[in-house]
Amino acid sequence: MKYLYFALIISICSCTTPNIDYLGNDYDSTDNVDVYFSPNDIDEYFSIMGQMNANNENDESLSLDDMKESMICEAKERGADAILFLDFESFDNLHYITADLLIYEY
Repeated sequence: MKYLYFALIISICSCTTPNIDYLGNDYDSTDNVDVYFSPNDIDEYFSIMGQMNANNENDESLSLDDMKESMICEAKERGADAILFLDFESFDNLHYITADLLIYEY
């Protein structure tokens, strides 16, 4: 069943995706990732496990929402408990997004 779920995630994310760069730690994949846009909204104690940058230079038709969903999918694969979107810039149809991947401290 776990492999079927993984195959489903891969197929969903296999459409045209943004360029995603990641620097940080990897853990076992997760089924759910909490999404935050401000650190003030996070009630859990957490550590930053890595930073992710994405851009749509390879396909300018990708919207910010498409890129956000791809980054969430990547965060699940990396084993994050949450993703904190930090910044984005847009120039015409080019978009650049920066996020931190978080792991909760229990």
